[in-house]
Amino acid sequence: MTVIAPIDFGRGGRLSVPGPGLVLSSESELRSAPIRKAVGLIKDRLRGADSRAVFLSLFGDVMRHKEFSAQREPVIDCVAWAMTTIYVIGRCAGELTSRDELSDAEAWFGGDVGCRTSLSAIVDKDVCLRAKGYLDELAFDADLQELLPYVLEPHGPGSRRSVLKDPSTASTRLKKREHGVFYTPADVAEFMCEQALALHGGNVDELKAVDPACGTGVYLRALVRNPRHRSDALEYIINCVFGIDISELAIQAAAFVLLNECIDCIKRERTSPREAWQRIRRNLWSFDATEALRTGADGVLVSNRGYQNSYGTFSNGVAFESSERMDQANAAGSAALGALSIVFPEVQEGFDLLIGNPPYAPLGRLQRSDLSTRFKSVHGRPSARDNLFPLFIEMMWGLTRLDHHSAALVVPLSIAYHRGTQLNSCREAMMEVGGEWRFAFFDREPHSLFGEDVKTRNAIIFHRQTSDGKRALFTTSLQKWTSRSRDKLFSSLKFTELTHSDIRLGIPKIGSTSQARALRLLQGRNHYLGGEWVDASPFLLRHLVDETDRPRIFLASTAYNFLNVFRWYEMRPMPGHLSENPVLAMEFASESKARVMLAVLSSRLIFWYWQALCDGFHVPRWFVEAIPFTCGSFSNAQHCRLAKLGESLWRCIQKEPLISVNGGRSSIAFRPFLCEEIRDGIDEILIEAAGIDSSFAAELKSFVRRAVVVDSSDLRREHFDVFAGQPEVMLENR
Repeated sequence: MTVIAPIDFGRGGRLSVPGPGLVLSSESELRSAPIRKAVGLIKDRLRGADSRAVFLSLFGDVMRHKEFSAQREPVIDCVAWAMTTIYVIGRCAGELTSRDELSDAEAWFGGDVGCRTSLSAIVDKDVCLRAKGYLDELAFDADLQELLPYVLEPHGPGSRRSVLKDPSTASTRLKKREHGVFYTPADVAEFMCEQALALHGGNVDELKAVDPACGTGVYLRALVRNPRHRSDALEYIINCVFGIDISELAIQAAAFVLLNECIDCIKRERTSPREAWQRIRRNLWSFDATEALRTGADGVLVSNRGYQNSYGTFSNGVAFESSERMDQANAAGSAALGALSIVFPEVQEGFDLLIGNPPYAPLGRLQRSDLSTRFKSVHGRPSARDNLFPLFIEMMWGLTRLDHHSAALVVPLSIAYHRGTQLNSCREAMMEVGGEWRFAFFDREPHSLFGEDVKTRNAIIFHRQTSDGKRALFTTSLQKWTSRSRDKLFSSLKFTELTHSDIRLGIPKIGSTSQARALRLLQGRNHYLGGEWVDASPFLLRHLVDETDRPRIFLASTAYNFLNVFRWYEMRPMPGHLSENPVLAMEFASESKARVMLAVLSSRLIFWYWQALCDGFHVPRWFVEAIPFTCGSFSNAQHCRLAKLGESLWRCIQKEPLISVNGGRSSIAFRPFLCEEIRDGIDEILIEAAGIDSSFAAELKSFVRRAVVVDSSDLRREHFDVFAGQPEVMLENR
């Protein structure tokens, strides 16, 4: 097993990291509300004013190439946010007091050079005073500075919690979902930066890093705060830190967030904040990152930059016949960067490091047929189901150096299991580009990577490419944790190397070398449960009352701590209405076969196999069909014993059904945890039949217990220890 030892940043009471009773969006909104009030007040008085000229007089022409700018927000928004943010930064820096006005903040920002016209001069004085009054409600303390990237986020509150408290924020929530905007907690960004820098192995003070969807600068700030670089903050930003985002407001805010990290440097060097801000802003580009990749001058498509559809001796995933061919590919790669290499001439050959959290959103307005000429994960004209984030995965090698780079992105967990055309193509492209890939997988229960207001399942992807063309694949198991154990989440990650693994149909979630061996044996079997049943079709719970004595078993379409598999059951009256979610009804040729398959599906081995291949919640039909056991997998003695164990298991688990009520709909589940000795016998037979080492049975028992209890040190979770029993009825709100 190969392990990267990450820095344990810990929480340290930081509000930028979700913790017990701490919700990042709620903490941010407490501080952003006064700022938004001030911004709104100023915007209302700027309508019709000649704001652009005044804005440029203060901020100057900071774009290297204005023709590439994608400023999409009205200039009055930029003016209002700039006026308020300058005051906030000045107060946080201790350069301003409550006696100072917005005009004083602009004077501090401009320094000795000053500016020809003040922004506050084009706004009524009483409006400036009222706006300042809102801002003075803030505590300009370390907490505000820690939350600065979130406080300055231009969309505003739009989480599940905010909608419950204030339904008027529903439109903002919808807009954020459409654009795929999520708060990235600071510990996630810091962990990813640290790992990406460690994987690269180069001189950090010389590595040029980019976030292609930088937003308000969470990842850029994490790079600046990383202890690996030795430069002062301003020098490091100017030389090494670059960002792209489609929103001009977000880019402007990111420049202020980075400026706040440089206050000590500015004081020491006696540089005006305005001059420092402009130098920082020149490294940030307001642009659609999907347009940064263009067709090369020699016709080589960017979607093929860095790899070709062939295998052999690889250098960065490309089969080169000679050093001359390598030089040609490098030239094509540089040309393919197109406008990016013009705006950022420092990176003619690509960035050394790419890091970020791309938008998880439908392609929407980007549904252009030309995307398929630049991205392998887009076929023809994109469909409504196609998402943006796979395009950013391709940027991990498309925007970086061919000879040596590292990259890190946090994306939806669907990259690991979804079998749609787009993600299959994306994984195929990842295989072809080669290099070293690492995948860390995170569940959404009990707690989520992005916090309790954004319940998503995620994967953090790391990629490392060197000129030796080495290929390797490492993964983790599906991580589960509580808010109390989050500070150990990243430091406890263990990556396991997978050999001879084809990831085109999915990336397995594996936690040990013994699991990797078991997976390889199971996937190498030529037995499939789908070939055993006579029929398999959707079935509703309410039809159980009409069920006859047939050799059928039923499997629920969702699961968590166990696969919900059962036989005919005499339904008792339950709260509310029966769930309309269909279960899969599988009919077999005989009662004996049905009992065997009930035992197989109830085993710990298949539960672990499901966790390794699926998302930890849904039980897709393709998985059930591909379960590597049929009745022919077992000897006559094993078959007879499994049939008896299956019969005993059903008698045992139906004694204490678990009734769940969600939204007035009742469903029923049958927990196998009440029959541990029976499951021991089932696992023993399955492990022997598959040729897996018998010691794996003990690992399976530990795996299941960890998956259920999650955090044994948290006494509040004692009632989740299903091995000690649970209440008969559990109300859920998932």
